[in-house]
Amino acid sequence: MITLAAEFPNDNPCLHRGACWVCETTTGPAIAVQPPPPVTDARPEPFPAEVAVEVPAPRESGVVRAVEERPAESLDDLAAAIFDVVEDVEGEVVVEELEPVEEVVVEGEPLVVVAPVVEEPVAEVAPSLPPPPEDPFRVFVNTLVDAALAADAPAAAAWIVALLDGTVPEALSADVAALLAAGRILEGGALAPSFEKARVAWSAILRGTSEDFEACGSAMLDDFASDLLGRLLGDVAKAPALRRDLRSRGIAAFGLLAA
Repeated sequence: MITLAAEFPNDNPCLHRGACWVCETTTGPAIAVQPPPPVTDARPEPFPAEVAVEVPAPRESGVVRAVEERPAESLDDLAAAIFDVVEDVEGEVVVEELEPVEEVVVEGEPLVVVAPVVEEPVAEVAPSLPPPPEDPFRVFVNTLVDAALAADAPAAAAWIVALLDGTVPEALSADVAALLAAGRILEGGALAPSFEKARVAWSAILRGTSEDFEACGSAMLDDFASDLLGRLLGDVAKAPALRRDLRSRGIAAFGLLAA
């Protein structure tokens, strides 16, 4: 049974027709007043005949999309129009380049980042023996070579090494060969026995394997060296000056000053 008005407040439209009790006067009776019936067949206003749907074009591709104008009479028609336009641009990827982030400077104490210490394996180093002592006789030979090079005589420097090693130098000039023969250094195209004996004796004395100075002959070490160098330079008269130069380089009468 549906009454005209509700006896108590409720939200069930099946119990009454939505009327409410109204007193027209202060002491008058309550009268049930029914509001006007709702319009049940009313339809929403149609959408405009034409609806413009605009899809922004990606900035990077440079594609300009036209505005799709399609008639739409309902929400379904409008949604279909939007989906059609979206399907046209599906697959295009919009790539936006981000602006580089500027360096942020934070006031206050600097941030100290402590990197973990990674201990690297230490390679085992094999024990090495100390270098052998320098050969005093080679020091003597090299000193004569330096003196010859200082006199701008590279050929004489090469001849000195050959003679003190016990060989006859090659490509000797005739003047130098005559001076060596006169000084009893060469004899018959070979080393003279007196020079060979003196060379071997001074080699043993400088290396500390002998103390037999009698085998060296009457010339001291500085005289022996300066005479040999002067003859190889082609001027025996330079021997006194060469002797002073060799003494300044460490060649003394009985050996090397360094020793």
